[in-house]
Amino acid sequence: MVTVNLETWQSTYGKFMSTELLERRTKDRLIMEKNYIELIQKYDQIYVVEADDTVIGYISFGGSEMEGYEKYGEVYTFYILEEYQGRGFG
Repeated sequence: MVTVNLETWQSTYGKFMSTELLERRTKDRLIMEKNYIELIQKYDQIYVVEADDTVIGYISFGGSEMEGYEKYGEVYTFYILEEYQGRGFG
């Protein structure tokens, strides 16, 4: 999932964010992997999308964390690798 996150940030935000920031995210990969383990443990509502036995995307969701909107749902993250976007995985 971290690879999907890093690659989608690069393809989506690379036009808008500095190269230094994107490189720093890549260097912080170990921290990100730890965060994802915690995310999975906290929100066990994560679906992973696979194609040809490879993770190409994921979505996490659950109840809203915003005050006053607790009875509503919220998508926390949604990433699909660029080469698979527009193919109906979403």
